Amino acid sequence: NDVPLLCDVVPLSTNIVLRSLGIALGLGGFMVGLSPRLALLALLEVPLIITVRKIYDARYQVLQRASLDATASTAAAVQEAVSSIETVRTFAGEEEEERRHSQAVARMLALKDQIDVERALFTLVKRALQLAMQVLVLCYGHQQLREGTITAGTLVTFLLYQAKVGRHVQVLVFGHGDLLSKAAAGRKVFEYLDR
Repeated sequence: NDVPLLCDVVPLSTNIVLRSLGIALGLGGFMVGLSPRLALLALLEVPLIITVRKIYDARYQVLQRASLDATASTAAAVQEAVSSIETVRTFAGEEEEERRHSQAVARMLALKDQIDVERALFTLVKRALQLAMQVLVLCYGHQQLREGTITAGTLVTFLLYQAKVGRHVQVLVFGHGDLLSKAAAGRKVFEYLDR
């Protein structure tokens, strides 16, 4: 089931990246026009999110490869046990085969649990960064509003643009991570094909 996924990922990712890049650059230009200082402050979110995502992607690729290996070894253990069922019964090795299978399944499930925990932690850190940046922009926008350098309408417009640009920047950053994870699955498919 990984092969159709790999065939669809490149054109779909290219389309999404180009669309999100165009929207992010266009709205980013409007944000700079509204308030260059606020735009610069809002732009600080990008390197922070990229750094967090790179760390998560590196961990996720390692865990995904380990999970794929664990799934393959579990399937191999089951196939081996089924193919040699007469030998296992002759030597009363059912308990040993059951223990091997249970260990393989437990390892596979532990890796999947670890992936889920790390995904939850990543989501928490990502949301905390987004909230912190929104609070900073609001505070600085309020200060500019009191100084009279921007109007309330400009601040509201800026905040709306910031939310939309933030979503498209995340699509760009996270789409890259999804592409990498699908590439890891592709490498595994090609490894099996080479055997």
